[in-house]
Amino acid sequence: MKAIRLTFDVNGELMIEMPGFAGKACHEASQFIEKALGEVAIKKPTAQYYQREASERLKQSH
Repeated sequence: MKAIRLTFDVNGELMIEMPGFAGKACHEASQFIEKALGEVAIKKPTAQYYQREASERLKQSH
């Protein structure tokens, strides 16, 4: 199941988590949030991002 989870810390910094999204789909789904809130300080893709990207590439090569 895809979800967009927003967490604000005590300093007002935002962390966006996107369980269920892989690779470019994650970036595309979060663009509206990034555009609305301004500059992105740090982007840290999760292991799920890379794992799904790799399996999608394997499917395309067969």
